[in-house]
Amino acid sequence: MEQHLPDDGGSIPKTVRRLVEEKGSAVSTISPDDLAVDAARVMAAEKIGVLVCCDDPTVVAGVISERDIVRVFAEHPERAGTMLVHDVMTKDVRTCHMDDEISTAMAIMQQGGFRHLPVVDDGRLRALISATDILMFYMKYANLNDRQVILAIILESGLVYPGG
Repeated sequence: MEQHLPDDGGSIPKTVRRLVEEKGSAVSTISPDDLAVDAARVMAAEKIGVLVCCDDPTVVAGVISERDIVRVFAEHPERAGTMLVHDVMTKDVRTCHMDDEISTAMAIMQQGGFRHLPVVDDGRLRALISATDILMFYMKYANLNDRQVILAIILESGLVYPGG
């Protein structure tokens, strides 16, 4: 893939749409009616930390994370094999839109205390972005000095880890 680095003070693209165009729009999903243990298996197999829960392939009903699964299984170990995704998932899901600025998506994640954000337009799931995606996107467009600052932020924050 061709590098698009500004060498003369050029600007970094600002929209979620541009980020999604570059990173791709593939999203791993699961039905709320599936077993939570199956969600854990999918996450382990795909080496990801979040699944978007959809009743319909593109309508967001919730999200389920590794943390959600660990918390609920620790609280109710006797139900680990029978608990449904619906019982574990976060139902009040914050989202952003393709034409939102990346800074808006970052603010939503920061305010909500989470690292993944579904991208929804016209009521349909379009993508899933993460704090890691945003940082890597900015790294691609930053000049050398800014890259060093971004790298320091990444290392200090612990935002980047294998699996996004």
